[in-house]
Amino acid sequence: MLLSGGWDNNVKLWDVRTGTAVRSIYGPYICGDALDIHDGYVLTGSWRADKSLQMWDVGTAELVDDLSWNKELPSSQPCQLYCA
Repeated sequence: MLLSGGWDNNVKLWDVRTGTAVRSIYGPYICGDALDIHDGYVLTGSWRADKSLQMWDVGTAELVDDLSWNKELPSSQPCQLYCA
């Protein structure tokens, strides 16, 4: 299984045996090294002010959780994720 994502708000899950995308996740705006896969979940980091860190189910490509990570930061400016 391989993952790809980019500025088109799509993450593709590829089956290397067939060379085709088997799932698509619409939503994450990937601008850097902001994809990870582990134990049936995909973690995405999006370059946007809200809902920037999300966890997705590999089997269904459905959103599992919006992970809050920046509430305690001293700045009032939003942080946008480049890597996750």
